[in-house]
Amino acid sequence: MAGGLFSIDRDYFQEIGTYDAGMDIWGGENLEISFRIWQCGGTLEIVTCSHVGHVFRKATPYTFPGGTGQIINKNNRRLAEVWMDEFKNFFYIISPGVTKVDYGDISSRAGLRQKLQCRPFSWYLENVYPDSQIPRHYFSLGEIRNVETNQCLDNMARKENEKVGIFNCHGMGGNQGNRSVSDFAAEFRRLASRLHRWPEMVLVQLFKDALHPKVLQWSLINGDPETLLEWIKRAGDAELRIQQVEQSEQRWNRAQRPPCPIHPLVFSYTANKEIRTDDLCLDVSKLNGPVTMLKCHHLKGNQLWEYDPVKLTLLHVNSNQCLDKATEDDSQVPSIRDCSGNRSQQWLLRNVTLPETF
Repeated sequence: MAGGLFSIDRDYFQEIGTYDAGMDIWGGENLEISFRIWQCGGTLEIVTCSHVGHVFRKATPYTFPGGTGQIINKNNRRLAEVWMDEFKNFFYIISPGVTKVDYGDISSRAGLRQKLQCRPFSWYLENVYPDSQIPRHYFSLGEIRNVETNQCLDNMARKENEKVGIFNCHGMGGNQGNRSVSDFAAEFRRLASRLHRWPEMVLVQLFKDALHPKVLQWSLINGDPETLLEWIKRAGDAELRIQQVEQSEQRWNRAQRPPCPIHPLVFSYTANKEIRTDDLCLDVSKLNGPVTMLKCHHLKGNQLWEYDPVKLTLLHVNSNQCLDKATEDDSQVPSIRDCSGNRSQQWLLRNVTLPETF
């Protein structure tokens, strides 16, 4: 929910526990109260022709001690620990910076959840947000690594109906270089520290060439540096310019771009025997491929894969062919071929190691 678009009865607001007083300043409270309302028996309703007044300041009158990212990470960690049950691990894998903050005492909020007899987060995913990108049941969550090439499936920031990619696994080197992600993130924070606070809006420009710049507006209030860096890495080889809106411009060249993703690229092998990345599933519609990413439809068919934990093969059931390494014709796309038992058709499904939490 967007916090400025809904109104709430004062008595009901008190009944369900107002805001989490352990959260600081701004950020995350809209998600926290949304989860709490749904899980604790309420509803969020969009009423036709309703009007909700919301006064929005032109400038923020308060500061964020430790930086905006620090505050938002703390708030998000609190809501994840109280309301998301085991599904918080998905969030921590995608946003590992959240796990590094001190989130304080949540015993009173956990007690509130028990007092209100609130439903589990799995109920929320199944009944309120069934289209969520989080698979409810899965056998593995992490990388899918080819035994022969030691490369991993990678969505390469591609979109629906495009081919899935394959690339060097995180930490292997190659174009990932020898510069650590933590070093780059620290450098990014040092740049930001020269500003009075994290900007509410930055303009990110990626110049594919001089004539066709790709421009994106990115709100750091709604994310953290690691999230931005991950997007930058996925954007491809380009000159990058980051400019705080209405303030001084900062430049980053190719050599300063992050050498590898901030978090491991996550694929899941689900209980429905799908190979899934976000809300896209690997799909094969004809013999010998290609292997594309389509919206998961949960009807099996072209998205049904059988993993053999002994042979280490991923069999596409409809075509009766096996997922294989890339060919010489396209070195960044896995292939689908008749099953042969070769090492190139063996895959390791490795669960992501959760970031160390504090």
